[in-house]
Amino acid sequence: MAKVARLLDQIVPERYKLGLDVDMDNFSFKVKEELDFALVERTRELVFHAEGLEISTAVVDGHTSSVKTRIDTKELTVTFEFEEGLPAGTHRLAVECSGTINESLHGFYRSRYKTKGKDKFIATTQLESVHAREVFVCIDEPAAKAVFELDLTVPAELTAISNTHATSEEAAGPGRKKVQFAPTPRMSSYILAFIVGELEAIEETTPEGVLVRVFATPGHLKQLKFALETGVRSLSFYNEYFGIAYPLSKLDMVAIPDFAAGAMENWGLVTYREAALLLDPHKTSLSNKQRVAEVITHELAHQWFGNLVTMAWWDDLWLNEGFASWMEGFAKDHLFPDWQTWTEFVSSDFAFSMELDGLANTHPIQVEVEDPRALDEVFDAVSYYKGSSVINMLHHYLGAEAFRKGLHNYLKKHSYSNATTHDLWAALAQASGKPVDEIMSTWVSQPGYPLVSFVDGEVQQRRFYSSPREAVKAQAGKQLKWPIP
Repeated sequence: MAKVARLLDQIVPERYKLGLDVDMDNFSFKVKEELDFALVERTRELVFHAEGLEISTAVVDGHTSSVKTRIDTKELTVTFEFEEGLPAGTHRLAVECSGTINESLHGFYRSRYKTKGKDKFIATTQLESVHAREVFVCIDEPAAKAVFELDLTVPAELTAISNTHATSEEAAGPGRKKVQFAPTPRMSSYILAFIVGELEAIEETTPEGVLVRVFATPGHLKQLKFALETGVRSLSFYNEYFGIAYPLSKLDMVAIPDFAAGAMENWGLVTYREAALLLDPHKTSLSNKQRVAEVITHELAHQWFGNLVTMAWWDDLWLNEGFASWMEGFAKDHLFPDWQTWTEFVSSDFAFSMELDGLANTHPIQVEVEDPRALDEVFDAVSYYKGSSVINMLHHYLGAEAFRKGLHNYLKKHSYSNATTHDLWAALAQASGKPVDEIMSTWVSQPGYPLVSFVDGEVQQRRFYSSPREAVKAQAGKQLKWPIP
């Protein structure tokens, strides 16, 4: 795919006010949106992300007559054109549009489950990586952070939840209610989330005063206890380890019947595949119990590393996922020391990453992402497992205290903003006094890993290939080198 234009270069969103009217009978929704944004320079057209939305009205700064709308289904954008130029500065876009609660497992979609042999549905979101644009007009880029104010109008008998706590609930016509949610912190569009459906929950408050709730469709209450206990303990552990308090008043974890990924780290509303959250205490094997704990600790690490501080662009997705994959093991080892997590890490994640990375057709941990629609190619074992393995190497090289101090400084400096891999290396280097960037940049930018040999008293290295044929072929080409701590 060709390189996409960065819309943030021209338009900087500041606050979204979103009102969604959800029709669960016809699987559709209507949106009333107000977007406050800053325009970098004078222009005669505004380009936003939008996909599959039917836009009925668009008003800029209260003026309608001069606005023309043009949809680009290839670039997934909508352009609003003006007869006269719009000056640089702060403006407000008001849009009314509608869409479908689809079956694609992304955007705003419906998830099917059965109760007493009857099909039922919940409506839920999955907006990573570029699916917020399927729900509302936006700048759908990770660096385009803004505050979101959301209200949902839904059937009165259903539960409605979102990233933040509900501040009010009122009748909205026969059999309908309107639920208003507190404004979110400044955050990226891809971690906005909301769910509407028949849900049951158990809850507990952490020692720090954060309400943790675990939701599932009816009939699963007895399978939520372990997830709740692990969520409460994980949140408290991360509060202490990072030295930065979890910034929301609540954390919801929800088991979704139809879910494409293992889980998704939406801030304050983490969604999971049912198998990654539900656990029968009388029947579940230890390996499944470990898997549930692993997914929870992974997603809750993202509440800081990913949500509080977010990658500037999808090039650094590896850092988001590789770090959370390492942190899940670190937290799990603290919470469940009898499981010998790091022994298992070496035999599973580390060994698997070396197996894949020994192939000729592997790729570097950090890859350039020109079009985020191709991100499925980056969400792989190299990003997750090799990423976590080099983070583990770095942790041992720097030492536990220097590593922790560097992480705290990185998170504090870039809170509610965005950062790059080099920003993390700089924070860790400052905390440790060691040349982190000089060492780590090679490990993340080159494919493969070195085979180190001692020959006639000298240390030699070359890239390891699992195929002898590829190893011989590589000897005639460019020789890669890695600084080894």
